[in-house]
Amino acid sequence: MVNYWELRRLWHLVPKLFKRRLPLLDFNLFLIVNLYKFPDIFDKLLFKLLFKLLFKLLFQLLVNTLKFPGIFNKLHSQLLDSLSKKISTGEVAGVGIACAIAGAILAGLILFFLLSRRFRRQASYRPQDVPQNNEAYLHQEKSGITTTVTNVDRLLPQPAEDDALASGLSKIRDGIKNHVQNYYHNAPVDPKIVDQTRLVDLARVMVMPTSAILDLLLNPATRIPMIRLFLAHLILSRCVGNTDKTYSFLPGEVAALAVADTGNKNTTAAQVALFSKWKSVSGTLLHQQYSKQPDENDPREASIAKALAVAEPVLRPFVNPSIDTNVRRRNLEGIMRRAAQFAFLMFSQPSSFAFDYSGTGQPDSLVVFPALLVTVSDEAEKLSQPRLLSEKEVVSGLGRY
Repeated sequence: MVNYWELRRLWHLVPKLFKRRLPLLDFNLFLIVNLYKFPDIFDKLLFKLLFKLLFKLLFQLLVNTLKFPGIFNKLHSQLLDSLSKKISTGEVAGVGIACAIAGAILAGLILFFLLSRRFRRQASYRPQDVPQNNEAYLHQEKSGITTTVTNVDRLLPQPAEDDALASGLSKIRDGIKNHVQNYYHNAPVDPKIVDQTRLVDLARVMVMPTSAILDLLLNPATRIPMIRLFLAHLILSRCVGNTDKTYSFLPGEVAALAVADTGNKNTTAAQVALFSKWKSVSGTLLHQQYSKQPDENDPREASIAKALAVAEPVLRPFVNPSIDTNVRRRNLEGIMRRAAQFAFLMFSQPSSFAFDYSGTGQPDSLVVFPALLVTVSDEAEKLSQPRLLSEKEVVSGLGRY
């Protein structure tokens, strides 16, 4: 098999070979044999070769005519005399016209063949068509057939029902509620032993000073609701993507890419649709490995251990001293494992979601668990008004704080 540089050398050798009277049939055979091996290279070389040879023949004919006019005139007259003895003038004209037509047809067929090959390759992949009509192709190796992206939807499972998502979230909420009620006390605590730096993220979400969050933890009347809110935010904020793979409860394969903000007004409809499709396909491919709660061999265990390490400096001063610390940690770890399972379920949906911690406006109430909103529908359409899927939980009667 020849390579590109051999073909380039061939290009420069063709005139020399013709001067040495290389049979044209051999060269044509060479072209036919290698045409399908190097279609791109031969398209360009054949175009150059045809035009160069045609130009060279015409130029040589013109030069020889001017250089030897007597010889060409004599040959021309002898040819006409010879033909006139055998065939009539009309037949000569007919033969000439037929040859001209045949030559034109042959040249046209060659050019049409080469141009059609080039246009087919150029049109075989047009990136601008992908977002609009999803006409990309996936090749199924076993069957050997080509399937359009529109048929891939048949391979994806149906989106989870709203009740299934709401039920999964309610189990996390109830787990946190029972955990806080069973393992923490209302006795006074020295503010100096509470790590305020761990409260910064929650203060930002609640639009409150860190000192106000600390006061709610220190106040016996608001401590239990505040610990519930702290744990809810700590856990649910890890149920979405994050550039730090060890932060998110999602699998490391998708955690860093699942941070797309589909609620951003600058996000286009095409980006929303592609993100939705990517989530569905990725969730389907990873379903067998990550659809269950993590065990000790699951890669997500590292993220759960990191979340526990973040929670301990805040929770430790409020732990009931009569409770076995290991039992408490195992209980909280179980809640986080359930949350990791829910995080994967939520990720694998074509819809996108957001947690809403906004308050009720009542001075004596506190949101202890956020609402779950649908921001992108199952049809990958960004909703102008988010749809409520699960209500927030609010504790009232706490007095002014």
